Amino acid sequence: MKYILYVLLAIFSIGCGSNKIPEPSQNEKEFHKINDKYTFTIKDILSDSRCPKDVQCVWEGQVELVISIFENEIFLKEELIILNTKNFENNRSILERYTLNKKIIGIQIFPEKIQNEEIDLKDYFLEIILDGQD
Repeated sequence: MKYILYVLLAIFSIGCGSNKIPEPSQNEKEFHKINDKYTFTIKDILSDSRCPKDVQCVWEGQVELVISIFENEIFLKEELIILNTKNFENNRSILERYTLNKKIIGIQIFPEKIQNEEIDLKDYFLEIILDGQD
């Protein structure tokens, strides 16, 4: 199991020189820019069953979240994203609708979970890693 986590970390760390969007937010109502046309906010975290970073787990867990997508600052729709290693292709197909033909090579949720600590909705942020430069 430990080796799988190292492989996953290596995969997510690929992309030196890639564009990462959005930057971490301290404001839950802040819009995260995907490009000049689309922005999003994390509307809700439905569940966060990730293994805390200070615990050794048998499975990785996942985060289920709802993001609100805006086109030119006008609400467009909500998307359900389930972040786990098995669902990357589905998440990529959902989110690449809004990247204006840029390929997504990574999707990560922060902050990392810590045992016995609650994470407020306003503290979550989603990082989308794009291939290539703007």
